[in-house]
Amino acid sequence: MAEKNKKRNWFIVAGITIAILVGLFMLARVTKVLEMYRVRTTSSEPALKKDALIWTSSLQPVSRGRHVTYLTFDSFQQRVTTQVHRCVGMPGDNL
Repeated sequence: MAEKNKKRNWFIVAGITIAILVGLFMLARVTKVLEMYRVRTTSSEPALKKDALIWTSSLQPVSRGRHVTYLTFDSFQQRVTTQVHRCVGMPGDNL
């Protein structure tokens, strides 16, 4: 009987842990803290391959050498697009 209770308790703890992790993941996605993008071009190869999926977080600070995402307006297609580029300069740098 004690063996059944241990196994049942383990399943309860595992279920609660998974539910909390899924909840945190969904919260991060809804609040746009964690976002997923697909790389559509080969402009960042070999670091980012074409059609690769990348995850970005707004909680990490921008630093030289890291990839950053930002929104731009594409006047040709008349829509807002997300760009992914490597940060080469920081405030105060001369480029």
